[in-house]
Amino acid sequence: MAEWLAKPKATKEDLTPYFRNLKTLADTLVEDRLPRIILTLNQELSQKFFQAVKKKYGSITPSNVEKAAMDAIKKWTESI
Repeated sequence: MAEWLAKPKATKEDLTPYFRNLKTLADTLVEDRLPRIILTLNQELSQKFFQAVKKKYGSITPSNVEKAAMDAIKKWTESI
């Protein structure tokens, strides 16, 4: 994980009015500062994960994989 934990948290309100009026650019500037997690899964775990995604969401798409990963992270952090 190569994210700096003290990275500034930008919001649209932090942007100048010029950039706030350019919706796509404003969204990109704010979203670019969000943390990212990159995982490498072994074959067994990835197969189980994709089977679970398909079972819950009906198909394996990038958006469904993201939803499943976000759901797993939320459940895990709430259980700690």
